Amino acid sequence: SKPQIINGLEYTGTISIDLKSGLVQEGTLSRPQTLKVKAGTIVAMAKGVSFHEDGSVKSAKLQDNQTIQGIKCQHGEEATFYKGGILESAFLSEDQQIKTSVGVLNARQGASIRFSPGGTPTQVPLKGNQAIRVSPDLSIECRDNSDLLFFEKGDVRGGVLSRDAVIKGFYLIGGHLSPPYTRRRGIQMHFSPVTFYPGAKLASGILAGPQTIDGVAYDGREFIQWHDNGRVHTGVLTADTRFGNQNIKAGSCVVLDRSGKLERAYAPGKFEVYLGPEHHIEIRPLQ
Repeated sequence: SKPQIINGLEYTGTISIDLKSGLVQEGTLSRPQTLKVKAGTIVAMAKGVSFHEDGSVKSAKLQDNQTIQGIKCQHGEEATFYKGGILESAFLSEDQQIKTSVGVLNARQGASIRFSPGGTPTQVPLKGNQAIRVSPDLSIECRDNSDLLFFEKGDVRGGVLSRDAVIKGFYLIGGHLSPPYTRRRGIQMHFSPVTFYPGAKLASGILAGPQTIDGVAYDGREFIQWHDNGRVHTGVLTADTRFGNQNIKAGSCVVLDRSGKLERAYAPGKFEVYLGPEHHIEIRPLQ
């Protein structure tokens, strides 16, 4: 079909337009073209492009390697933007140093980096093992070829441990898991993520060995989660344990409330671990 020029850009094929504003929402550029973003301009490929309702760029594939808000971004890959043109995510065109709330980090080429609407990094792909100062009294070493995650205000949200570590008094496993963690049905995990609440409060990890917490014995090499008040939220029992008037068998996964009382339990072999985006952990019953 014949190219169409709308709001100064040339499109081909089907175009989605907001009827109220008359602005393009999605379309395919007929040739490489220059788009305006918060930090200046980008050159987009003759590919699909999308816009927010205010007309600002939402996503585009980069025609060549380009520097956006000081970040060297990879050609041929998609860059995304918040409303108003602030960079949300991109792929790095080369190894580079990224300023964060915990200092300058070495980031790896070809991996995705993400930012908050305020421009602070929320996901940094690490190049090499790096020491991370989570708080004034807590440092961890995160492994090469993994992502370090941040909350929008800069607190560390999660990372992947390069080696075993004692964190907040708990011994957590790190490094390459051998044998791999297999609680996830059909998927083997070869790494050990650790997550935090804002303020460097420990949220989850994998125990390096059996440990007794608040009088309850939990199994090693299993995920454990904490509430933000420091009490255990979920864990796998290493011995038969009595909660109130209920006797729960070893190997069961227990879910506790903020005071330590039993909410529910999954029998041995009747649950799996779901590891979602940003190292989010969820215990699910097997059907």
